[in-house]
Amino acid sequence: MTEQSNNLAKLFAACWKDAELKERFMADPASVLAGYGMEPPEGIRVHVVENTSDTVHITLPTIPDNHHELSDEELAAAAGGTVIATAIITTAVVLPVVTSDAGCD
Repeated sequence: MTEQSNNLAKLFAACWKDAELKERFMADPASVLAGYGMEPPEGIRVHVVENTSDTVHITLPTIPDNHHELSDEELAAAAGGTVIATAIITTAVVLPVVTSDAGCD
């Protein structure tokens, strides 16, 4: 598990224990993420959604600029996504999901 994944897991656990932190995280995720050592890059918007017992949110990544040029092997390697995407995929069923809405307006 990466340091970022560890920090995200700690943040999720803290939100489960602290309703005020959860409320702040949902309202202003960038500042809360920064406080946990995961400041989003400049220009990236972050949205937090919460899974429920009957709803799971899955983040669909944006299409890469060169998606039509990738071989099957490259597509398989790309399926894991970035560190953020990996954290989302590995926690989607159990934990809230941090998403970027870049390209999803």
